[in-house]
Amino acid sequence: MNHEDNYMSNVDVMLEQFAQVEVPPDIQQRLNARIDEFCENSQPAMVTLPSTTTLGSRRWFVGATAAASAMFLAAAVSFFALGSKDAWAQVAGALLAKPWVRFTVHIPDGMPAPENFEAPETWFSNQHQVMACKCGDRPSYQDLAQHEIRHYDPHTNSVTIESTRDEQIAEFADIETLRQLVSREVKADLSLPKSSLQVMGRIQTEVKEEGRRWTEFEFECRNSKRSPSNFRVIVRVDPESGLPVEMRSTEKRSPNDPVTGWTLAIDYPEYGPSDIYAMGVPKDAAINDRRHVKTENGEEIKAFLAEYGKAQGKPLEPFSMTMLLSRPGTDFAEISEAIRGRDDGQGMQLEAVNPRDPIFEISRKVRLGQITQPAGTDRAEWWKEQIAGMNFAPTQEFYHGNLPNRIGYPKELTGHLTTGLHLKKGPSLIENPDIKVTLDRQPRLGPPGTVLLNIRVQTTIGGNDFFFWIAPEKDYLVLRQEIHFTKDRVAWNNLTRIIDSVEQSPKGRWYATQARYGRIKTHGDDLPNEPLPIDPRPVQDREPKEIGPVNTTMYRYIVSFTE
Repeated sequence: MNHEDNYMSNVDVMLEQFAQVEVPPDIQQRLNARIDEFCENSQPAMVTLPSTTTLGSRRWFVGATAAASAMFLAAAVSFFALGSKDAWAQVAGALLAKPWVRFTVHIPDGMPAPENFEAPETWFSNQHQVMACKCGDRPSYQDLAQHEIRHYDPHTNSVTIESTRDEQIAEFADIETLRQLVSREVKADLSLPKSSLQVMGRIQTEVKEEGRRWTEFEFECRNSKRSPSNFRVIVRVDPESGLPVEMRSTEKRSPNDPVTGWTLAIDYPEYGPSDIYAMGVPKDAAINDRRHVKTENGEEIKAFLAEYGKAQGKPLEPFSMTMLLSRPGTDFAEISEAIRGRDDGQGMQLEAVNPRDPIFEISRKVRLGQITQPAGTDRAEWWKEQIAGMNFAPTQEFYHGNLPNRIGYPKELTGHLTTGLHLKKGPSLIENPDIKVTLDRQPRLGPPGTVLLNIRVQTTIGGNDFFFWIAPEKDYLVLRQEIHFTKDRVAWNNLTRIIDSVEQSPKGRWYATQARYGRIKTHGDDLPNEPLPIDPRPVQDREPKEIGPVNTTMYRYIVSFTE
């Protein structure tokens, strides 16, 4: 194992230790209650580069309606396939025949909502092959037939058009299957779509409430991508119309979700939104087209990697730097480590504060309010002054991969471009039959101005996914990378690094000034920028291969040039 691999292991240990820090209940409650956390994508605290788009991290309300739609369709397919005379199959068929179905969230008891808050809605039309969601002033409109989705951002007054994510395509594969089952257009090779959502069983009961009788279908469900994974869903059906009118679920969005259950009202308007503009989007909104422009052309990819290699080899003029490590939520008011380095053009010499006791003590006093950092000052510069008189000792070279001039060129892509991923023997990256490489010059996710290089390694013993968002106009820096250690992208089982801000040297070489490292739950998510609560469940009660949330490590670089 090389030094950099050893560093990765050390970082994993440190991150796991950070993850054990308890969040005070009052703080956790306030965080969970913030509607802004539910309806908006989170933004990094300090960035020069625009933050990564996080289509995969829908907030609670929109997530609830989308989850309900997916659950309903999965249940409908599962039981309709048993025979159209099944009571639930008849309910599903009646629902699918309606021109529009609308799911409206009921705000759970105890969850505060801002004044004039409009409950989020999801619209679905089998006839028009449309799924539309609206949460506040951020509607989205998905064309299921064309595999395209449109999102509106009120802050920029722009509509972004993107290709539907693989997860969304799989999630709503139930729609086409159910349509075929209902219409009897069943193909000979029809098979039930694969899904992380499973319906384990069903109970049908008759209930009476406020003088009315209802039919209720209770489903035992399991979602392998949720934690906890098991939950119950109850669908109330009007026996006269044969249509669902309400859905209740015990599903949690996370182990620490304070919401113990949620309810959706279901109705059937004659008309629904014809496009995203019918959901209140201004006609003059700018269009940002980010639909896939993918290629698997080997020669084109080789040429791109060659340019990457040239940029990576471009030297940064002699410089000195201070590197500070911190954790989320402190905005560098507190740090955990400080490293200094000097590069004279012949190599980098590094030294770290040793021991780190003075750093921990100052951070503790800052946290307790015993030391107040001057208002209006850069906290990183303040810390640079504090550590100036501390003892430093030479440190190992495993820090080198995280230096400001190297963090944008991850080891998985450096040094072995022709063989790829450190495969020192065998065919090249492009020619290896176990490796699939795609280049997307207009990715739907990631920092603006980047090209997405996706490397999928698939062998008989397993597989990995590597994602590199590369900025050609910034010396081909990898502004974001994700390494997923399982082909099905198990939650949190990945390593993710994001460069939030960059600068140019006097001679024009781009380098990082702030970055983050950790794990994300779902592909495309932003790294957690708040301290995460620990999973309260004992290890033996967790699902196989389940990885708990991991806190983020933050890097800040103060660089000066000697020429």
